[in-house]
Amino acid sequence: MIPPASTPETAEELPFVEDVVSAFYLHLEVADEPGVLAQVAQVLGLQGISVKSVVQRGLGQNARLVMVLHPILESNLRAAVDLIAGLDFMRARPRAIRVIDEEFV
Repeated sequence: MIPPASTPETAEELPFVEDVVSAFYLHLEVADEPGVLAQVAQVLGLQGISVKSVVQRGLGQNARLVMVLHPILESNLRAAVDLIAGLDFMRARPRAIRVIDEEFV
């Protein structure tokens, strides 16, 4: 009979990672009004976030903004998302997804 596998004792504790640097996709459902993109860009800039690319699609009275952001601390992105979510032109809570590896060919 084979003895059960065991885990050896560890000599040190590894630190818990609370904040990571990553690029992100940011998806926003907004009112299609003048100045919306400028206000979103201002909030991102105040958090030290740089936009790599943006696509805007008009949907009648609303619009969809999809941005790819340069790598940043996730805590900075979360702060920006909280601020953007409170703006009066938002139609839904912003959604962000980490970008693991992006390459445009």
